[in-house]
Amino acid sequence: MDQPGRELGRVGVIDELVTLEAVQPPPQAAELLKLGEGEKTLIRKRRMFASDEPVLLATSYIPWAIAEEAGVTSIDTGPGGTYSRLADIGLGPVRFSEDVRARIPTSEEEAFFSLSEAQQVFEIIHVAWLDDGRAVEYRIDALPTFQWIMHFEWDAETAQGSTP
Repeated sequence: MDQPGRELGRVGVIDELVTLEAVQPPPQAAELLKLGEGEKTLIRKRRMFASDEPVLLATSYIPWAIAEEAGVTSIDTGPGGTYSRLADIGLGPVRFSEDVRARIPTSEEEAFFSLSEAQQVFEIIHVAWLDDGRAVEYRIDALPTFQWIMHFEWDAETAQGSTP
């Protein structure tokens, strides 16, 4: 397997891959990915920086057999990244879900983001879904709350005969 490395993504954003290997996933990832006992996942753990400031820790889990077939077990996943490689083998995500919460940072997050004890992080559990309802990726994002604003917007659904 290739060694983790750095690459320049969007203008001014550095994406540093720090972990790339087969691992036993956390229980909630294993459950959502519907893995069997002892089944491994690929972990792709990345640190992201904007203007040299740490802004995001992203840890993805993909079932190992799928990751191998898609060719995403090496550093360079090619044009379009992981989702394009999954699509190449007929397993491209068609839907995504995210659960967002604020929480106390782990010691790793506290050190990476240079947080004080009183500061929190947003944790985003991101799941990529296939058209048959299976999850193909489970990702945990951690972001310092003081750097981000969460904005949600949607159209109101009205009951028949009522107005918003």
